[in-house]
Amino acid sequence: MLKELPAVEGARQDVYPSGMALDMGGGLRAYRWPPEGRPFMVDTFHEVTQEDYGILSSVTGQREWFNKRRAVKS
Repeated sequence: MLKELPAVEGARQDVYPSGMALDMGGGLRAYRWPPEGRPFMVDTFHEVTQEDYGILSSVTGQREWFNKRRAVKS
């Protein structure tokens, strides 16, 4: 039987830290950027549900997603 590996908020595609969050918080908290509304802080190592496994991403993928989102909002 295949057991799912745990996944964390910090691996979601829509989670990206601010510079201040990295400097001051040591990367333990980051912002989740919903499609609408304002971003909100999440604990980077908080486990996500299996329903969220489809939106997990690499750091490169997160950076690309965030840059595209920022370009659309400008």
